[in-house]
Amino acid sequence: MSNHPNLNGNAEEEAVDWLLELRDRPDDEELQKDFEVWVAGDEANAKAYERLRCLVGDAKRLSARESGFEFPPKSKQRSRTILPSIIVLIGIAAGSYFYITDAFIDLRADRVTKIAEQASFTAPDGSNLVLNANSAIAFRFSQHERRVVLMRGEMLVDVASDPKRPFVVEANGATITALGTAFDVNMLETETKVAVVRHSVAVRLTDADQMQVVRENQGVNYASASGMSEVFPINPQSVTEWQSRRLVFEDQPVTDVIETVSRYVPGKILVANGKLRSKMVSGSLDMSDPDKALQSFAKAFDIKLLKVTPYLTILR
Repeated sequence: MSNHPNLNGNAEEEAVDWLLELRDRPDDEELQKDFEVWVAGDEANAKAYERLRCLVGDAKRLSARESGFEFPPKSKQRSRTILPSIIVLIGIAAGSYFYITDAFIDLRADRVTKIAEQASFTAPDGSNLVLNANSAIAFRFSQHERRVVLMRGEMLVDVASDPKRPFVVEANGATITALGTAFDVNMLETETKVAVVRHSVAVRLTDADQMQVVRENQGVNYASASGMSEVFPINPQSVTEWQSRRLVFEDQPVTDVIETVSRYVPGKILVANGKLRSKMVSGSLDMSDPDKALQSFAKAFDIKLLKVTPYLTILR
């Protein structure tokens, strides 16, 4: 595969390289042939390329808007395009699935914020809630309990006192019960983060015998795969700084930072390098200009930023 310069055994990183190569050399039939061999050679390759296509979303819509955006390129020989074409169709369907899933969340939610939009409001019980960008919640209030389901994104809660009705946040397989408190719940792809600004909360995993009381200026993380972390100290000002559109991150994985940034940027941001995904970084970003913030982040940490389309940015 002499036409392809970066085959390193990592399917996801190679998929990104193929995507870019096919865009830059749309008439290279030898490259197209090598791509088909690569896809057919390992199921992991096909899945990695499919996932990448999912990140692009609706390829037909993007192709119509971006004249140079067509993956894989058309070929005169049908035999050379049938396999990539199948992958494209799978990618379009999967990408559409994620858009549809978001649409269903929005339909079931009582409060929703869009990309780059924040909202502050009073819940039916008098509690104050602030939603970060691209977030959604649903109220499940009853005579015995005040329950808020965090369906997507991040929420800061300042709970109104009502001893007869506990205030409970349900998020990603756990419940966070307020013990007279203000706290932040941030639902990320790999884990959910709980940070207590005032008083304390009880965090309980639904499907495991794990419970932690998290007190003021403390936090805990949990995930279905790894369970719940130990309680750790947090800086409450850093945790709540997002209300002023400033993202503060202290020794955080690049993936967590980028996922938060993506709440302010249309489309998808892909971190396409394994070492980069696990890299720990600290700093702050002014999210009042998300594009500039992303460029500043890439420059500060010597990361290559590729804007494939207005809807897909790749960090390497």
